[in-house]
Amino acid sequence: MTPKPTGKVIEHGIGEAVYSNSPTGFHPILRCLCGWSGSHAYNWEEAGADLDDHLKESRK
Repeated sequence: MTPKPTGKVIEHGIGEAVYSNSPTGFHPILRCLCGWSGSHAYNWEEAGADLDDHLKESRK
């Protein structure tokens, strides 16, 4: 018999993809459903890599 999870289950995945304005211009940011927000990446590839790293860490 598999035990049921206790407490609140935290969901992960792309919650929002936005551009953030900073003194150096607009930067893409991906936000996770759990509330995590990536750093100011210079392109969407870097933003995706940040999210991938977060998702890998959340599985530990």
